Parts: sequence; C-alpha cells; structure tokens
Amino acid sequence: LANFDNLIDALNILMEQTGLDFSSRRITISTCGIIPKLKALGEAVTVNLAISLHAADDETRSQLMPINKTYPVDELLAACREYPLPSRRKVMIEYIMIKDLNDSVRHAKLLIKKLHKLSCKVNLLPYNENKTFPYQSPPRERVELFQQTLRDSGITALIRESRGGDISAACGQLAAEADEEDE
Repeated sequence: LANFDNLIDALNILMEQTGLDFSSRRITISTCGIIPKLKALGEAVTVNLAISLHAADDETRSQLMPINKTYPVDELLAACREYPLPSRRKVMIEYIMIKDLNDSVRHAKLLIKKLHKLSCKVNLLPYNENKTFPYQSPPRERVELFQQTLRDSGITALIRESRGGDISAACGQLAAEADEEDE
C-alpha cells in the first residue's frame, strides 16, 4: 500500500475486460496495515484483503513489525472491520507462529478477543527458520492446539504448510538470504 497509486493502476489493468480480466474475487492484497491506505483501497477497488498480523498484542507485534508503533493492533483491526468486502468474503489474517513468542493458548485467546466482530479467517503459518533470525518454528502439536482454540470459538483457522524451505526459498527466507549476501 506504500505505492498506492501504482497499485490501483495495476489492479485496474488486472481487472479490466480489455486488460487481463481477472475477477476481483481472485485478487488479494496483502499488507502490514497502513490504515489510511486501507480505507482508500476499499473505496477504490473491490479486492480481498490479507493482513499480516502475527501477534494480537502491541508489544509482540511491535517487536516483529515496527509499523505497529504507528498503526497499533486495535486501530488496525478497527480499520479491517470497516473495510468494504462483498458478503461472504472475509478478511484474511496472516499469523506467523513463532515458538515461545506468539504460539500459546493464551495468545490464541487474546487473538480471539481481538478478532471479535471481524468477518475473517486466520492463516497460521509455522515460522520458516533461517540463519538471520533466532526464532524457531513451534512443534506441530502446539500449532494444532492454537488452531483448535480458534476453531472452538467459531473462527476459521487454517494451517498453511511451508514450501521451499529445503532450498531456502520459503516465506521470509529469501530476504534473510539476501541480507546475508549484502554483508
């Protein structure tokens, strides 16, 4: 969303019949949550929205995503509640699960509380380990318990399986590899 005007131009080309004629149902914009641009996006086009949340509390999210200091969790989720989606579509909440940082039942219960009255589904993504950051992926059982806690509250929660880790090409690993090469 930081390159908003070009994003809107590209989306219009993708969706125009004289362009690539993509259905808006097949387009999802994933963002860390620049709130003023979220509102503008919703007014400009009808596309799906994915929010990189990764934590339900400001302290943890700020540690993972410094933009949270500008757009904290509660304000971001309030903006998501106002985002104009057609009926039966939901905001996608992306949640990278990191061992001992954001993967406990307590974290799941806080996430449930924060997502109250937001039409959403949650993608749980076990962390892709790399040499740059000290984080670890939680055990599978812990991810499944987190998922079940969300489901028990009525929230759709999916565990996304990582692909590309064997060649250091999974989500989050490419940037880490590039940073290592720059040093």
